[in-house]
Amino acid sequence: MKKIHIIIISVITLLIISGAFILSCLASLHSVSFIVKQPNLTVSVYTKSNKAKINSFTSDRFSLSLPKGDYHYVIDGKNIDGNAINFNVDKSDITINIDPDYSSAYLSSLLATEKDSILSVIKNTYPAIISNYTISGAKLFKKGEWYGAVIRQIVDPRSTADQYRVILKKENGKWVMIHYPEIVVTKINFPNVPIEVLTAVNDLNFS
Repeated sequence: MKKIHIIIISVITLLIISGAFILSCLASLHSVSFIVKQPNLTVSVYTKSNKAKINSFTSDRFSLSLPKGDYHYVIDGKNIDGNAINFNVDKSDITINIDPDYSSAYLSSLLATEKDSILSVIKNTYPAIISNYTISGAKLFKKGEWYGAVIRQIVDPRSTADQYRVILKKENGKWVMIHYPEIVVTKINFPNVPIEVLTAVNDLNFS
């Protein structure tokens, strides 16, 4: 009889420990909701440490239950930036909006078609830039709606000239100048320009 009691107590203890462990595991999981804002994309989620694939999805909304840790996702789609994007799961549920920018190659192809329109706007806004300055390092950013370039005054080769940066945005199908050229573009002078665009424009080099 004592053996039966011991067995029963052992089983109950094991069940309590197992239940507590399961509850602890469940409590450590957090919901990660993905909202995809573009069609025809495949999103793959990986652990950051060993790059193990957790799941892939093509729907516009998808949720995963993940423990605390570091992760990243990769987006596959036509003409989009497929670089890995890191995210962290910590103490609460999170929502991740997925709206990728265009790839560098596609932005370069778009620039070829937009270049004349952009230069026309710069010329009409600041005529001296076209006649007295050289424009270099031009790039489009995000989804092709932002343009940045470096300009430098044409001077004697023995002299040096400051480099200025210009930013334009395409609004309602037309390119417009954002502020006037600056040596360094910041949120103070360009408050409505995304920080990642400002950083990229500051990183442009005159060539």
